[in-house]
Amino acid sequence: MSPPATTAARRPPVGGDFVAVVVMEGKVAARGGAHAGGNLCPFRGFAPRPGSVFGIPLWVMRRRLLYTLLALVAAALVIWLVEPLHTALGHVLHGDVDALQAQLQSLGVWGGFVVVALILAHAVIFFPAEIVNATAGLAFGFWVAFPIVLVSWVVSGLLAYWLGRIAGRPLAVRLAGEKRVASAEGLIDRSGAPALLLSRLVPFVPFSLVGYLAGAARVPVWRYTWTTAVGVLPITAAATYLGHALDDLSASDPLLWVAVGVIVILALLTVHSARRLKRSAR
Repeated sequence: MSPPATTAARRPPVGGDFVAVVVMEGKVAARGGAHAGGNLCPFRGFAPRPGSVFGIPLWVMRRRLLYTLLALVAAALVIWLVEPLHTALGHVLHGDVDALQAQLQSLGVWGGFVVVALILAHAVIFFPAEIVNATAGLAFGFWVAFPIVLVSWVVSGLLAYWLGRIAGRPLAVRLAGEKRVASAEGLIDRSGAPALLLSRLVPFVPFSLVGYLAGAARVPVWRYTWTTAVGVLPITAAATYLGHALDDLSASDPLLWVAVGVIVILALLTVHSARRLKRSAR
């Protein structure tokens, strides 16, 4: 009888380089791995080390969480102390487009900075992105608003990526919930750039949540950046133009119909992709 095959022990990634993917108990049990039915861990095939969280030393995790908490507190203080920012955020959270438009127009050039701040705040405060995009188009016009919001969304995505890289999956679960995190992890785990691009084109996964998980999984920054920029471009352009067109709505405007068509197509793709993702998760 030949001796049993041995497998060299693999060392988990260093210092928080854990892969933020879902390892469902049923999948592990089906593979008959050493940890089947046992204590699961985000590392494929790795058991948590003593004195660690998800393979990260406790002192490293605590320090990272402390830095993240301090950054979030500082951002909250800025929003609270700067009156135009917390007023605008209140309009966005209540969906009051008219009040937000009036505020942005009354601020003039500073209104553009408020738009940028709102989009950056989206890294930790979830709200419908289209409200800001459309209102910016309505207040400043398409050709001024579009480059501002597009660049701001890319930067906001990079902030979410940084938060995920620092704090990892626990932050994502705290901010978005286990169910949303599991759905996003399943999507990112399927393929690299195509999955990231799809998650931006078809926004059935919250914008910032993708950033948290991409950062935690150490997705290359350049890949994450270009997929974010390309992926958000259609919906951002369409929403901004629709807001711009509301100021002088005309059925004869061909770009208006293009914008409506883009939103309808993306909405249908979102429903279709969400259903496929739900079926594949069963």
